Parts: sequence; C-alpha cells; structure tokens
Amino acid sequence: MPLDPRRVKALFNFALDLSEPADRSSFLDRECGEDRELRQRLDELIAAYDEPAKALEMYWPQRVLASTTAPYQTTVDGTSYYFSGT
Repeated sequence: MPLDPRRVKALFNFALDLSEPADRSSFLDRECGEDRELRQRLDELIAAYDEPAKALEMYWPQRVLASTTAPYQTTVDGTSYYFSGT
C-alpha cells in the first residue's frame, strides 16, 4: 500500500522538532512500528534534511559524476546548462 504523504509529512515535521537523535529514533520506532517502508522513507528525509549536500550527491545524474573531466551540456525546462568538468 502506498505511503500517505500527509502522514509522512506530519511524522517528519514532528521528528524534526526532536533535537536529540535518540529521541527521534524512539519516536520513529513507536510511530512506524513494523512499517519498514515508512521508516525508510522518514530516515531518508531526515538524513537529507540533516546533511543536504550528501542527499544531492545521491541523486546527481551518474553520467555527470562519471565524466568529471569532460564537458557536459543538458537542457531542463528550456534552459541549457553547461558543466565544464574539472
């Protein structure tokens, strides 16, 4: 069954209000129970919130990461982007 985005958002926001990682973990254990998909999604969201740079690395196109020395050009929504490489 698909996750309810309203529930994910509510749990995520509440978890962010808990400053201690142990408190967050206990809260998520209690609220997610045996729902591994929900827990995984919330863990991913919290990790992305806590360390946004790492989250961006996970979703960056592999062809760009594999080609750091070669230039790369792409177009997104009518705007062209050029990556010069390193």
